[in-house]
Amino acid sequence: MKKNVYILLVAAAALSASCSKVTGVEEIALSENAISFGTEISTKSTESTLSTMKADGFQVVAMRGADNVFNQHVENVSWSATPDAEMGNWKYSAVKYWKTTGTYEFAASSKSSVINVAENSTKMSAQYRMTDCQDDILLAYAKCIMGTTKPAGYPKVNLNFNHATAAVQFKIYSKSIDSELLLFEVRKMVAGGSFVYEGGNLVWTIGDVDNMNSYLKWTGSLALPLVEADKVDVFSATRAYANGSNTFTGSTAMVIPQNLGTQEVHIQVKVGAETIEHTIPLTSSNNKWESGKKYIYTMSVEGASIHLISIVTTKWDEVLGTTEDIVVS
Repeated sequence: MKKNVYILLVAAAALSASCSKVTGVEEIALSENAISFGTEISTKSTESTLSTMKADGFQVVAMRGADNVFNQHVENVSWSATPDAEMGNWKYSAVKYWKTTGTYEFAASSKSSVINVAENSTKMSAQYRMTDCQDDILLAYAKCIMGTTKPAGYPKVNLNFNHATAAVQFKIYSKSIDSELLLFEVRKMVAGGSFVYEGGNLVWTIGDVDNMNSYLKWTGSLALPLVEADKVDVFSATRAYANGSNTFTGSTAMVIPQNLGTQEVHIQVKVGAETIEHTIPLTSSNNKWESGKKYIYTMSVEGASIHLISIVTTKWDEVLGTTEDIVVS
């Protein structure tokens, strides 16, 4: 499960710093006031770790009115253990500096081949089909109006990344000894859709319900624990699940935000010498899977029956009531 990611763009000096005229536009002194990404890290994350963020980087677009801030419209930001004198550890292609006038707009996303960025704009969009892609797409937007009075005298732009998809996780245990999970299959989900992200607003357009029987499908032999506290994830880093014609790993699966009603789980368990099968409808507190939320379903095997015993809905950065974030400040 990937977490909320907070990235702070900072500039070192106040707006009262010395300025120089550049083609009629005031530009803050270049020696200290590069647009830069912070390097102080605080993380308690389990899946969206700092190491994966450093390895992947992110992409950002920035507009000042009708002008691109960076040399290339989509700027790739990557981590370097050796800091640049002006940009710090998070580096992009060519250092840029704040100007004292105008309105800046920033939009950023985790790197993904499905993300499209409109030319000369901060508008992002994507076609997303969960059987082809299990990217946890993170999106962020911020606006900075220069020339306004701020407590520190200089604007700080927070890019608060949020998840574009929803996430589901399934756990199971047994009250019956000698139990093995043989098949776990989530059926009848909306497989794909598209979204537009503009001005910080995320709008999904989803496709039709696809009744394929191969979504989030796992088969094998998994011995089930007898105590609820020891419940196991159906999917994991070592137990890959099929999703259409592709295979993915990890305990959390990305799903298109959608209304619930047709979605169901089909489960096959061997208890002793007997094999039992059950189909369980999937619900949530408001019968939806929503962007940025994670739904944790726990099943139990009791004799010849299989029950859905709990549904826990959290924001993606909450686990058992605690916040787990990556913070770059």
